Amino acid sequence: MALSLSLPTAAGDLTSQSRRVLPYVLTGLLAAQLHLAIAAEPDLSRALAAGLKWALASWLAAASWSVTRELLSPSGRAADDASTDVALGDINVLRGAARARALRTLAAGALLITAALLRSPSRLAVNLLGFGMLAVPLCWVVQRRAGWPAAAHAATIVTVIAFFPTHLDGSIEPKRLSPLPASPFNWSVTWPGLDWRLRHAIPLDEPWPDRPARISVMHVAPYGGPASVLATVNGQEAGALQDWGNGYLGVEISAARARGQHAFVIELRVSQLDPGLRILAQRWTGGAAARDSASAYFDGERWQQGTFSDLLGRPQPGIHLMSVAAP
Repeated sequence: MALSLSLPTAAGDLTSQSRRVLPYVLTGLLAAQLHLAIAAEPDLSRALAAGLKWALASWLAAASWSVTRELLSPSGRAADDASTDVALGDINVLRGAARARALRTLAAGALLITAALLRSPSRLAVNLLGFGMLAVPLCWVVQRRAGWPAAAHAATIVTVIAFFPTHLDGSIEPKRLSPLPASPFNWSVTWPGLDWRLRHAIPLDEPWPDRPARISVMHVAPYGGPASVLATVNGQEAGALQDWGNGYLGVEISAARARGQHAFVIELRVSQLDPGLRILAQRWTGGAAARDSASAYFDGERWQQGTFSDLLGRPQPGIHLMSVAAP
């Protein structure tokens, strides 16, 4: 008899869960379809990613409204307890299960954030600290007002919100600066000889994903002369830099060559000498992953740390303005 009663109950629970999930699935599918319809270059993987984001956003909105409604309910925790679908039984057992679910969710959130940011200790410390300072007090407040079931929902919401940004790439290209001949902050560099090389190293917090890499170099002024800047990336020829506009020269590295790299070491040389072909350097090294050791130049005899100001004709501590980003 127990088996005959448990099977319909399990089937009913499954049907109830499916009905709860169905609106979010439909939202995601609709968003994916719209993305395919309006995108200039339709891509199935990007459409599915957009659909997943919209499904997650709709779930977050609904869950947040549910928790808010419980918090604002005049009957507080009593309303939460009365809303359970168990007619008989010990309500303390239900509260204990909800409390365990909330604590497991918080622990899982901390582990997910740790796994996602393990290669970036600074981001890991900041994210874990922020997660703890937000999640623990919030769950305590919700539990005091609306009970442990609502606190478990709040823990899930905070965990999703805290974990989602860990995979985002927030790198941006720096703004272009105009060099001044006597400025201690930024200046121009060039190649006094054909054997000169300008180098910049960009260590990565984690291996580069299966995506192309765009190497960008800030130049002083638009150049239309006969010389070209030739790039070597991690010891492999990358070709001539192209004028990308807005003050940037650049070259794109294929996903096959960029995938799994732990750093990008860029070396630049010129096809022929031309003083009009100059790139930017600056004194501030805080924006470089390798800080003061990020840039160097080869003067035909040996490598020198820092940069060489062509206008002043002397070495200048600083870095070449080069960056790497995904397209």
